[in-house]
Amino acid sequence: MLQRYKVGHGRANGTFGELLQGMLPNKRSFMVTFPTNLFSYVTFYPEPNSSEIIVHPVAKNKSARMAKNILEYFKINTGGILNITSDIPEGKGLASSSADLVAVAHAISDAYNLEISFELVAKFIAAIEPSDGVMYSGSVAFYYKEVELKECIAQLPPITMVAVDEGNIINTVDYNSIKKHYSFSCTLQYQAMLDLMSQALRDKDLATIGKIATEGAIMNQQYNHKEFLAKMIDVCHEAGGLGVSIAHSGTFMGILLDPTASNYRFQKIFCCTEIKQYGKIPQIFNSLVHEHVAEYCNTLDKLTLEKLC
Repeated sequence: MLQRYKVGHGRANGTFGELLQGMLPNKRSFMVTFPTNLFSYVTFYPEPNSSEIIVHPVAKNKSARMAKNILEYFKINTGGILNITSDIPEGKGLASSSADLVAVAHAISDAYNLEISFELVAKFIAAIEPSDGVMYSGSVAFYYKEVELKECIAQLPPITMVAVDEGNIINTVDYNSIKKHYSFSCTLQYQAMLDLMSQALRDKDLATIGKIATEGAIMNQQYNHKEFLAKMIDVCHEAGGLGVSIAHSGTFMGILLDPTASNYRFQKIFCCTEIKQYGKIPQIFNSLVHEHVAEYCNTLDKLTLEKLC
């Protein structure tokens, strides 16, 4: 038993769905992650006189299982209390569950001063559910069913999403268990799109990122149809936005904007106004970048929404 421990803290980011998701010619399902600056926060209180893991909220039983698996792996014969708070909406395809599990790993690592590699975190998660690759920094190509890294691509540039939630909740585990048919020509198309997306992310080529994301969103309609997608694409074109990205196994979609563009403020207000005219509620998300940039973007977004609402 490890004798030294403290209260451990961890956090992990969510995603705004995926920049691209599909199947490659090797018949493996992949995604390109789209990290956002929404987080799950975990505090772990070790209990040396107990073997039980107690989690708050109680519904987050996957997090309790994650903690138990990590402690058993490192032969730490204690229990503890997990307190979880999260900014990430659940059941929307925004990686809320994956973020919880990764944050649990960080909190236990902090409590016991453990070295837990990204690959080991992925292994622990793979025993529980498919994952969104949020244990890795930046945007990655990820085999989400096997919880296996394909490639670390690049850190994201600043991107703002003016988003809409179509409502309802989708269980990602159930959704991913449904077999989807992809023709070989379709998998070749996804491979070409992945190559273009990866290069665009490395080059910070926002126009190509938006173009490929939109193409992927349209291709995904046969698997998880979004009623409002066509209207979002129209609004994006009218605003001069970059494109539209979606939560492929969730309920969100968003118009991608460049927050460094000279007409960014106009674009954002225009998109929000048009979305409201369709009877929807606009929500603002930002890509996960350096925290001072994210804080600046969040301040602008709050001011915009306050003026509109």
